[in-house]
Amino acid sequence: MIFQNGKRVKTKVSRLSLETVSLGNLKEKYYAAYSKLIGEEPTEAPGLDKILDRLRLFEEWRLILKLLDELNSDDILLIDGSLRASIVPPYNFLSYVTSKAKKKNIHLVGITKTSTLYWGKKSPLIPMVVKKSEELFGKGKWYCRFSDLDWALKNLNWFGIIYVAKLKKASDYAFRVDVNREDDVSPDAIFSVLSDLASSPQALGYPYPLAAIHNQVRIASSEIDDLRYRLQQKALQKGISTVDWDLLFSDFHEVLDLDLKGK
Repeated sequence: MIFQNGKRVKTKVSRLSLETVSLGNLKEKYYAAYSKLIGEEPTEAPGLDKILDRLRLFEEWRLILKLLDELNSDDILLIDGSLRASIVPPYNFLSYVTSKAKKKNIHLVGITKTSTLYWGKKSPLIPMVVKKSEELFGKGKWYCRFSDLDWALKNLNWFGIIYVAKLKKASDYAFRVDVNREDDVSPDAIFSVLSDLASSPQALGYPYPLAAIHNQVRIASSEIDDLRYRLQQKALQKGISTVDWDLLFSDFHEVLDLDLKGK
């Protein structure tokens, strides 16, 4: 979603891609997707429990590369997630992306709704920062820097200067914000724009363009039910019995949650 002067100027949602993954084709699919994005083969493939998330992340980072080609100098590119290298995205790739953003003077910023960072050993970072800020300053909007450039450069996996920010006084939520460590933009400039973008009553305190595109690409429960029904019909046609189907896909959570669905 391209957002400019308070309006959506372009929105594009890709068609739903349905992947059939098995132990037999997992490695082939993963190697093909990884190589398409990174330009080299991975050292190993993930298990069945992780591959769909990996395939989705590959598509998201391919889109980020495309947007870096299309956006103009001084634009802000917001992504859902952190600027941390891991298996996806790997170090060399994220290094290329952040350097390209810097060369084009595009401000690459990651917004994380939940964070795995901790205060000390046991306390989640963001709630502790919010609690401390309210003790010191009361209600208000603020941002707090958690890493410096020297530290970030020594820690090769982190490509963002890490902040925690509450973007609106009336909001109860704060988020982790990663700003490209190669960018020399003023944090005041970034957080001023983010605060302005976080004014929508639908998602007060969270940048509206990220919230709006999230809602557009989210797969509705009705779509999931339809896909499950179509898959079941194919399975039954292939000779899988209804008993085997129920053994594979029954979930007692659905029984417990029937009252929440008004059934």
